[in-house]
Amino acid sequence: ENNNSGKNADYNDNDIMAKDSNNENIDGGGKNIGKKEGIIFGNENDLDNSTKETVVIKTHNRNEKNEEGIAIKYIRGPTKRLIPHPRGWVEGEKMLKKYVTLTTQDQQKTGGLGYVDVPTLWEWGVHDKKYGIDTLDNKVEESISMGGEQKVQFPSPASMIITDAANKENKSDAFSYIKDDEDDIVISLKPSLGLHTSSADALFSMAEGYTAKEYHRFIETARRSGFEGDIVFSVSTSDKLGKTTAEYLESAAAEGGVVVYHVPWKCSKRSGEEASSALGGMALCSVDGLFGSKKYGEALQDIRTGRPVATARYELYWAWSQAYKPSSRIMLVDFRDTFFQEDPFRDMPKKSKNDIKEGAIHLYLENFEAVGLSRSTYNKGWITQAYGKAIMEEIGDPPVICSGSTAGDNVAINTYLRAMVVEYDKTQCKAKGCDQGFHNYLFRKNVLVNAQGINEIIMHEQGKGAVNNLSAMRIKTLKEWGVLKDNGKVYNWDGSLSPVVHQYDRDKELANIVRSLSQALFDKHKHKS
Repeated sequence: ENNNSGKNADYNDNDIMAKDSNNENIDGGGKNIGKKEGIIFGNENDLDNSTKETVVIKTHNRNEKNEEGIAIKYIRGPTKRLIPHPRGWVEGEKMLKKYVTLTTQDQQKTGGLGYVDVPTLWEWGVHDKKYGIDTLDNKVEESISMGGEQKVQFPSPASMIITDAANKENKSDAFSYIKDDEDDIVISLKPSLGLHTSSADALFSMAEGYTAKEYHRFIETARRSGFEGDIVFSVSTSDKLGKTTAEYLESAAAEGGVVVYHVPWKCSKRSGEEASSALGGMALCSVDGLFGSKKYGEALQDIRTGRPVATARYELYWAWSQAYKPSSRIMLVDFRDTFFQEDPFRDMPKKSKNDIKEGAIHLYLENFEAVGLSRSTYNKGWITQAYGKAIMEEIGDPPVICSGSTAGDNVAINTYLRAMVVEYDKTQCKAKGCDQGFHNYLFRKNVLVNAQGINEIIMHEQGKGAVNNLSAMRIKTLKEWGVLKDNGKVYNWDGSLSPVVHQYDRDKELANIVRSLSQALFDKHKHKS
């Protein structure tokens, strides 16, 4: 709180007070920010010298009126890890305390502290004469304002890796990467087969370890549905693909519109032993060379802790999204249990301009009659593991939002993907399925309601949108529900054909129908080739 008396304020044990690393008051109208629960508040030199967690507080010149605010720049713990934790601008000392406290508590649970950036909207604030406002990069600290409202921003998934590279090469230069410098980011991992078409719409899917017939089912049903955009896959490295699968993917990419990445995952078992694969999503994996920096090298090491590929896929998706126009329509969809009946973007009109600044996110819910968030043992467990029981209780029992099918304008998808990666960095939740917890947390806690790049969040009830999620409906057959008809097609509740059928293999009859269709289509392909 502002205190113009020139004297130190009286605070109780729950307050955060201000002192520098020498336990002297920081000049700022009597403001005093001192020690709190073993955390030292000081300057960036403490990052090298302190054996305890250190918070660096810096001033911020935030606009043309030279109004000053206060910003927490770094928290570094014993792991030496820098973790992006953007919370946007906060108003006043109470909110500042709240975010510092929550962040340190969250990160201490995971064995180390990371990076925090919560500048305030105060009209004036602490001014450290020694380090001063010129040490900040005002451009990257600038608050984005649209329509009079300040927009929440999220760093790119590459920002932590580039910050680490800058820090290793030149400690002082790392401060220019407090947030990501978009012009410096390089997507180092290139397509192994095919090329992106920047103006196209696209389907993104993690598709590691499948057969030629399964890739053909996904591609062929998408094309038969009328979809003409890019289909982008992450697949196993070429040495792990069988000959038939490798030849099929090569031929599909050669025909155009299919883009394939051979991703060199490095995985380990939970015991720490090296794993030869992702182990069905149970292994903890990383990928070097996904991101790079023009200044620090075009292929940087992955410094994130190992995570399931279902969590890491959002970093890949973000990298792929950079190849498309802001107005491109993007759908992120699970590979194994999806097929197409009509154009997946049938109900999503394309924006007329390529350079749109904001767009819509489309979410697809599970059947609420069958299950809700708190009634689902798995979903409840993922949210509780990532965020705690109190957050789960706050969220309650709304319909489950499926993380295996999300669509939208690329400008909005970009923001969503950034936010998903931040949630892993913040929570370090490593269970298979935690990405579904992140997904539901972001939307049930309204984290993205005022996010830069998103102007509309549309939730489609099960059976009322482009994607029909079927998994929760296993309490009876799809024929009994009335969504699977005698012609072998799946329908929405209004009687229209479901464009995208997800989780088809949970129903025995539908699984057999799709299996037979896949075999027939693949046999036809082999005969033709």
